[in-house]
Amino acid sequence: MEGRASPEHQRGSTSLTRPSMRRRHAARNLWAVAGPLVALAIACTGNTAQEESSGRDSGSGSEAAETYTMETMDGATVVRNSAPLWGGSPHLRLDPVRVLGCGEDDLALYRPADIAIGPVSDLYVLDAGNHRILQIDAQGSLVASFGESGQGPGELQQVTGLVIDDAGRMYVADEAIRGVKVLTPAGEGVRTLATGTTVGRMVLLSSDNLAIAGPELFNGPQTENLIALFSSDGDLVGGFGELLLFEDWDAYRFFNRISIAAGKDDEVFVAYSTRNKIEKYDAAGDLVLRFDRPLKYEISQEVRQVARRVGSRTMELPELNFVSESIAIDAAGRIWVLSYDRQLSFEETGLTITFMSESGSVESRETLKVAERTATDAFSFHLFDPAGRFLGQIPIDHHGGPVEIVDDRLYILEPRHDMCVYEYRIVTAEPVG
Repeated sequence: MEGRASPEHQRGSTSLTRPSMRRRHAARNLWAVAGPLVALAIACTGNTAQEESSGRDSGSGSEAAETYTMETMDGATVVRNSAPLWGGSPHLRLDPVRVLGCGEDDLALYRPADIAIGPVSDLYVLDAGNHRILQIDAQGSLVASFGESGQGPGELQQVTGLVIDDAGRMYVADEAIRGVKVLTPAGEGVRTLATGTTVGRMVLLSSDNLAIAGPELFNGPQTENLIALFSSDGDLVGGFGELLLFEDWDAYRFFNRISIAAGKDDEVFVAYSTRNKIEKYDAAGDLVLRFDRPLKYEISQEVRQVARRVGSRTMELPELNFVSESIAIDAAGRIWVLSYDRQLSFEETGLTITFMSESGSVESRETLKVAERTATDAFSFHLFDPAGRFLGQIPIDHHGGPVEIVDDRLYILEPRHDMCVYEYRIVTAEPVG
């Protein structure tokens, strides 16, 4: 993404100081946007546990290590994972199938923003820099291209998110209109949902409500929820999730930054970008599951401002540790969280920074890029079973962004460096040992 001084991913450092903040109690009604604000610390808090259990790994003998604890807090199951149930031998693997969009004539991508799966399992790519949506079949061939630059019906400008409904209609978040455009399966514009917001990640529920992730949301209608619900007419109808409020804008948007995915029964899964927390909300908007996993680094407790050299300029940029990049759910209900195994250096981020003039016009853009094909050991998928227990890790050797899973295929959009879509096949692996 672009910003005046808004890197999406920075190399972080640990601070022992917690910023002051307020938190709203979790919403218990999907259709009502309400809830008092109360003081808290960043770490999860809750009432006295009602039930508690623990689990052990698959090692033999009585000395097998405990891998998780499980308790009930405020009606939700809380799982604290300390080690993978699979041990050091994953039971699944990802076999590469193809790479789409890297320099190919008809599929060449420029600053792609999102991917989505259509009703016949076609892949749709929101190619933001080219103001278009590409429809790609299961064989990797281009089926159709929709859109062109503009703000008229069927035209795209500053697009950020994409979902497809069962009829093949495309819902496209466009910051230029502060709303969501709805296109027919043929790419014709039929209506605009005037949400009055900037929109990032979103999912479409069976009720035809759009669940839209914050914090980009809060430039528009006031809501005290982390996730807002908009009707098919663009009206704010509800919300849920815990929103942390800060006086500092960088802390506000980074500590509330999330990725979301929808389950088969309209559950909404949330992965926090800068906190070691994944949550599941049921169709009524109630928090039913919260879990974590062991990390190799500490979680940032505040956002620091660090002087960075960008092109010919020096500027203050926010810095903190990142944990999760995106989340997806497979057909077996397993939860795949694309996660950071280490923090990226500033040069690895692939960040594009826009320098603005005092009048608000764009002066120049600088993009951080270390190579055209940027291999990395910074990312892996952290897998969880439907109960939130940590199964294990599957590493990938490239950067990543939004993830989609359909049947046995997993797609990863890499929007900053290679600007490609990586397609994998999910395969059962024989455990070692």
